[in-house]
Amino acid sequence: MCTTTKTCSSPTCNNVVKDKRTKYCSRQCANAYIGYLKTKVTTAYVDPSERTLAEYSFPNVRHHNRKVNAFLLSTPCVVCGYDEHDDCKELHHIDSLSSLPKTTKVKVANDPKNNIAVVCPTCHKHADKGYITKTQLRNLILKAYEHFNL
Repeated sequence: MCTTTKTCSSPTCNNVVKDKRTKYCSRQCANAYIGYLKTKVTTAYVDPSERTLAEYSFPNVRHHNRKVNAFLLSTPCVVCGYDEHDDCKELHHIDSLSSLPKTTKVKVANDPKNNIAVVCPTCHKHADKGYITKTQLRNLILKAYEHFNL
């Protein structure tokens, strides 16, 4: 009968692991090694707009869009001109996030001149269903930028 011995996974420890289901010889050894790893890892700040869609989840991209392009909500709906309540207007991605390549930067996906349209909820549904084409929306955005000097 052959028995193999397993050693602790921590590089600073060479003790034998008694339980074959674990990686470390003791909880203290595991905590010490995990603490060591945390000090080794350096997390440099990366601006969200510089990340790619593969690195950032779609809800986070949409949140970034609302945060960066909040100034657009003071303008009326580019389709019908609705301008009653700023909190009712929405920011619509003309090219949906799922249709863009994963290598696309967040700042490109959230570019207000090329891919973001301010719309009311009704026009947003019409745009999602294709009743308003992408070309029409892009032309309306250009007109709105000229009109409001954005």
